[in-house]
Parts: sequence; C-alpha cells; structure tokens
Amino acid sequence: MRICILIGGFPPEHIGGAEIQAEELARRLSGSHAVTVLTRGNPSMPVDEERDGFRIHRPRVSNIRMLRTIADFSKSLWFLTRRRKEFDVLLCYQVFSAGLLGVLAKRLLGLPVVVWIRGRGGISFSSSYMRKSVGLPAVRWADLVLVQSVRMKQFLLEEVGKFCGDDEAAKMDGKTLIIPNIVRFGGGGEECGGTNVLFLGRLVRRKGVDDLLDAVRKAGDLRLVIAGAGPERQNLEKYSAGLNVDFLGLVGPDRIPELLRQARVLVLPSRLGEGLPNVVIEAMAFGVPVIATDVGGTPDVVKDGVTGFVVNPGDVDGIADRLKKLYQDNELWQTMSTNSRVEVQKYAWQNIVPLVEEVLRKVVEKAKPSRLRV
Repeated sequence: MRICILIGGFPPEHIGGAEIQAEELARRLSGSHAVTVLTRGNPSMPVDEERDGFRIHRPRVSNIRMLRTIADFSKSLWFLTRRRKEFDVLLCYQVFSAGLLGVLAKRLLGLPVVVWIRGRGGISFSSSYMRKSVGLPAVRWADLVLVQSVRMKQFLLEEVGKFCGDDEAAKMDGKTLIIPNIVRFGGGGEECGGTNVLFLGRLVRRKGVDDLLDAVRKAGDLRLVIAGAGPERQNLEKYSAGLNVDFLGLVGPDRIPELLRQARVLVLPSRLGEGLPNVVIEAMAFGVPVIATDVGGTPDVVKDGVTGFVVNPGDVDGIADRLKKLYQDNELWQTMSTNSRVEVQKYAWQNIVPLVEEVLRKVVEKAKPSRLRV
C-alpha cells in the first residue's frame, strides 16, 4: 500500500506520545509499504527528508504566527492535491488538524481516510464550539475511526449522539474500531525495582501533579522524580518545598528507560483528558506498577489491584495509601510487577502493526479496489 500519515508534529521537533508512536509506526510500515509523513512546516527542518525507509514532507510556511496555521493547512492540502495519485489511504493522527485535513482531502480528492483519535480532548465536542465544528466533521466523514480503548469509544458515541442523534451514533459505532497504543520497550529482561516515585508528562493543571505532591507528603519519606515541562513547573516547584523532589524538565525518549528502571511506581494523577497514555504501558513493560486516576482509557490497561491501582481523580488520600502499600509490601509489589509484564504483551508492536495494516487495506479495498498497490 501507499500510505500517507498526517500528523501535526513529528520527531525530533515534537516528542509527545502520539508523535513518537507515529514515527515508529512509519518506520515499521515502511518495511512492506511506501510511507509518507505529512507534518507541520518547520523553518529549521528540511522540506523533504528521507528517514528509516519513509519520506517526510514539511510544507514551507510563514514565520508570522497568525498566518502560519492557515498557510500550513493550505500548503498541506495542496501537497495532497498534487500527489493524490501517489497515495492509497490517509492515516490521520488526532482530530485537530490532521483529521480535518484528511476528511477535506477525502471530499475533494476521493482519498480514503482513517482518523486515529489519540485523546479524549479531541472528541469533547460539548466543551467548545470549535471542537464541535471541527471534530464532528472529522469523525463523521472519515471512512473509519480508530480509538485507543473501550472507554474512548463509548465517549465518542455519546458525544456524537448528543449532537447528531442515535442513528448517527449507530453509524459511528459500526465504523469505530479499538486499536490500543503500542509499547515501545520490551519487558522481558529489563531490570526494574528502583526506589523512586515517577511522574512522566506535561506539567499542566489537568495532569494533577499538585495532587501527587500532596500524596507524597502524606505517604512519608519518598523520593519523587518529575520528568516533563510545562507552564505549571514554577508553581509546582514552589509547592513542593520541603519534599524530596527532583524536577528534570523535558526528557527525550532515549532517557525514559533509565527513569523506569529507577522507579518503584509510576503515578499518573490526571484529572481529565487522557486517552490511553503511552507512559502507562511503557512502565508496565518494565514491570513498574502504576497508580492512576479513573480517567479516559487508563483503567482499560491498569487493572485495579492486579497491575496497579486506580483511584478517583483528586483522591490524594487514595494515592498516598497505595504508595504506602507498594513500598511496604514487597510481595504485593512483585506480584503487580509480574502481572504488568504479562498484561502489556498484547500491546507489543508485532501484535498491533498487523492490525493497522489490515484496517488500512480493508478501507482501501472498500473505497476502490483498483487503488490498492502492494
């Protein structure tokens, strides 16, 4: 197949979970298919690049911020128009803006489109007019929609039903499939069992890092490592006074295995907005139990009392209590560590990539069998 992956940012200039997953997927698909990544323009990066068997195109756009988004979108659509005969299918990472770009290309150029929703925020149509006006067309016009978890699918159907009715929600149900995130690290022989409490993620209010700081205060003498950047860092550093906390700032993907080896537990205290966080399955691959809040698709993989603990958002006492258990009960920690390694095997690349290939192939065959190129 000739696959074009649309995504707003791409490594090395963007290293979020979706971006890292998209890069690895492009690399693995390129072994059997012709893969092109269409991403946002960046003045410091080449317009066209060859990497690990696939192509990357970044439209050259204006440096003026107000014009950048419009120019980037327009040039990306023009790129697809000029190259439409070179692609069999578009795979769009996230609803904004890749999903909208993809479905416009479908309407204008006849290219089949798969939209892969990467987080709950993109489909929270009730939260703003912009999300509704952009997100609803992106999922309704797509040939197929992929979500990361059972809960994400349920939420999507509820949101579509609110604005479009039960009939449209039923149609969406029929074209929405669940394909989870893919774990980057093998869990078989990795050493684990460090001593740190670890948080990995953006330092923004919805991540609930202040709740984690409060929980560590209650739990006792624990060392907390916070890896990530964001607008809340300065406030959190002040709030952590008196605690044994190390703020590492933004860390690259290559450093994450080291941090996981040094961790005894990973805590994800999010208040809202999660899909199926990469960091959760990455920690489990190293046998690191996870304490997470009951948000998004996280409980689909963190089995309460089996691979970790699930608590309600904002439950500081609950997080503190589970931290104490994992530090005081070595037998419980070992059982959860072993269970995590077993559970996470279903998220291995060798199991997920064939599912993605099958989905894309079926969409191409249904849209127009003659488009398909092996």
